Amino acid sequence: MSTISAMLWVLMWPATGCSQSRVDHKIDGLTGVVFNYSDEVIAEVRVDGELAGTGYEAVRPGNVTGGGGSCCMALAPTLDTVPVEITPGIADPYTVQATIENPWPKGASTAIVHVLPGRRVVIETTLGIGIGPRSDLLNAQLEALGIVKEVDIDWMMIPERYQYSEYMERGR
Repeated sequence: MSTISAMLWVLMWPATGCSQSRVDHKIDGLTGVVFNYSDEVIAEVRVDGELAGTGYEAVRPGNVTGGGGSCCMALAPTLDTVPVEITPGIADPYTVQATIENPWPKGASTAIVHVLPGRRVVIETTLGIGIGPRSDLLNAQLEALGIVKEVDIDWMMIPERYQYSEYMERGR
């Protein structure tokens, strides 16, 4: 690389966005937070190959565990689904296609991975506020599977996805 090319690269680099990959347009530096609503002990959760969190106890229907943060992961806001690999405590890892809730809030900094009963996974992005387990996701999945709730802690959960005033445009 010539000196002029190197200088141009250094001058232009900030315009690329320090938290965005030029190749796949992923947002880097997201904090991963995992909530386990399932009856499986989970040793590790990886979103599109990136570590989102480790060590989650199994829970009875209606309960949840988790909430600790793990840094740093990358995720593309243009995706509607993404592979999530779950490593149970005493079984072989398995992969599911997780649904990503769109649109993303502008300036998203956190990816919340909701591991629901029946091996369903939903990913929610936030600005670092409104981080918590979601009763709407849990209750809908329990109903869809015909599972009776044994624990009712809805009052401790967020009732629905947090609403923001600005969202990212798709494809950017």
